Amino acid sequence: MSFMEWNPDYSVGLPEFDSHHRHLFDLLNKAYDACMLSKQNEIFSDIITEMAEYACYHFTAEERQMEACAYPGLTAHREEHAQFTRRIAELRKSLPTVNDECTIDLVDLTQFLMNWLSHHILEIDKQYSQHLVNC
Repeated sequence: MSFMEWNPDYSVGLPEFDSHHRHLFDLLNKAYDACMLSKQNEIFSDIITEMAEYACYHFTAEERQMEACAYPGLTAHREEHAQFTRRIAELRKSLPTVNDECTIDLVDLTQFLMNWLSHHILEIDKQYSQHLVNC
């Protein structure tokens, strides 16, 4: 069973962004698995790095589409993305580099990612859904 499972409630009605969100779910689940299976923290760190980079790619695509469709909530949405990017950068700096066991910090990081991703899609991204679908 996955740490966080995609379900239709997460759909924003735009196949490209739904695909991006599914990929973020997959990366979160890989990070969680690496942590729980006591894989080296380096593997975990690599997955989190990939997740941060993919999130930036996704944020850029979302914001570009919002701009093209004159979405009125673009400024606030950009700030949500910027806050996530800053928080992940801070958390990545504090990741342990040498330790074969999962630490509470890694569990906390995966929990943060799960909570943020779920909240962001269900509460924030759903706000643009209808506007962009009709654009």
